[in-house]
Amino acid sequence: MSFTYEDKRIDSLYVDKIWHTHTTSEGVYTANVDGNWDIIISRHKGSVSVTVNGIGKEAATVPYTSGIETIGIALKPGVFLRDMKGKDIVETQHILSDGDTSYVKIADYTFLIPSFDSAEAFVNQLIDKGVLGVNAVVSSFSAGGATSTSARTLRRHVSQTTGLSPHFLHQVQRAQHATQLLQQGMSISQAANEAGYTDQAHMTKSVKQLMGRTPAQIIAASKQ
Repeated sequence: MSFTYEDKRIDSLYVDKIWHTHTTSEGVYTANVDGNWDIIISRHKGSVSVTVNGIGKEAATVPYTSGIETIGIALKPGVFLRDMKGKDIVETQHILSDGDTSYVKIADYTFLIPSFDSAEAFVNQLIDKGVLGVNAVVSSFSAGGATSTSARTLRRHVSQTTGLSPHFLHQVQRAQHATQLLQQGMSISQAANEAGYTDQAHMTKSVKQLMGRTPAQIIAASKQ
């Protein structure tokens, strides 16, 4: 493996997890579609960049070089930065800071760019300043809960927060569920049925597009 990886879950309504990598050589990794916004902090040769990544529409291959430290703050579905619109960062990185600096300006506030150890405190500062918002309708929908809103209202909420449609988010959730089933040892045919796909071919196409690997590749990787 050409990078180290660690993560931690935190008890927060806003953040799913905080992860940390350090590359030790050149390589390529596959970034799958996760259905949420991410705040990414990268350090390399004295330069620091802070970006907000919107939701992609398909898995992407990302090359990297040696010596890059990256901290990722994965926001929960339905959580967003109040001064940004979901449609403006679909499949896009919005640069907040880049260069030889220790600070980042978000909305009207300036924050010290955190390390992995201080990232949770950084998140709490964002929450305290009201930088992060939560769309309860989108959060409930993404968690599989019932919503009392009409289909039209749901589409509006999802579009405003993510820039995408409820149907697409459902596709992401189903592909994630299928991936988990395959990693747990379920056969491809069983996973397709359990995750609600019409057939194996349907699942293979969707999982490959969103997760970046075929079901067979997911099974093979889980056995390594």
